Amino acid sequence: MDIPKKACDRRINEFVKRARAAKIHAYIISHLKKEMLSFMGKSKTQKRLINNLEDVFAKKNLGNRSSANIIYQLVTDFPSVENFMEVLSRYNIEEFEKLKLKMIQAVDDMLGHDIPAVFKKY
Repeated sequence: MDIPKKACDRRINEFVKRARAAKIHAYIISHLKKEMLSFMGKSKTQKRLINNLEDVFAKKNLGNRSSANIIYQLVTDFPSVENFMEVLSRYNIEEFEKLKLKMIQAVDDMLGHDIPAVFKKY
């Protein structure tokens, strides 16, 4: 049993889990931000969106690059709706940055190419 290798594997796996979670959070926030743009009364709209977050989570399709890969990741990586609602209620959705697809692509490239290359080396 190679303990340093297992520790390295565990760290990489935790990093991958955090990267995938960040990607999913970005898609969720982007979807909510788009919904905010189409309504007047931003405060009420934000409360309504947060209260209906379970519906968004249930759909698992946020309208962004809805390929099978994105849907699969949404199904497997979605955060706890209760926790997400609680944390999101502390922020103003409008203040979040617009989703940058180049950054999402960089994360996809890292997860699809760079991380497997690291595993092959060790």
